[in-house]
Amino acid sequence: MKPILKKGKKTLDSLTKKVKEINKLKDKVERIKTLREIKESETNAMEERLNQTKPLDALKERKSELQRQNEEDQAIIQDENASPDYKDDAQERVAERNEEIARLETQIAEMKGGDHSWKG
Repeated sequence: MKPILKKGKKTLDSLTKKVKEINKLKDKVERIKTLREIKESETNAMEERLNQTKPLDALKERKSELQRQNEEDQAIIQDENASPDYKDDAQERVAERNEEIARLETQIAEMKGGDHSWKG
């Protein structure tokens, strides 16, 4: 009977050791998962900041382009030699652009307000 008990104790000891090793591995896997989640969260936050600056730059570019076009149309409006119809068309374009510029300014202000670390 003693050899059976001895063999059983060895098996139990071996299995206990394996359970401890498995638990250590499980802990290591959980730490790795946690670190990966933290890294993913940091990466997502960085991507979000980058994506916010791209649209902000695009909005500012669009606003500048509209303002440049308005300057061209203002020259037409002030040109004494331009036909009245041509001046009227230019005034309509300026009015439409001014509405778009106002919307863009609102969006730009909202984006700047949402990210207090932004300087510009």
